[in-house]
Amino acid sequence: MLTAWQEVEIPVRGVPTGVARAWSLAANGNGGVGRQDGLAALTRQVGELNAKMAGMAKDLAALKGTR
Repeated sequence: MLTAWQEVEIPVRGVPTGVARAWSLAANGNGGVGRQDGLAALTRQVGELNAKMAGMAKDLAALKGTR
């Protein structure tokens, strides 16, 4: 979270600039590849939610048609 705020240049009190980025790089050990993996996972999840919502909309339309 700190990294996100610092990337858009919003200061976070009590945390020196760049500290969160250093923590992030150390955590995934590869300087940003983990972020790409996270984006891919998020993209997949959004796609899954989209499919579920489409199914729910279809079910709702069918229920409305039975009235």
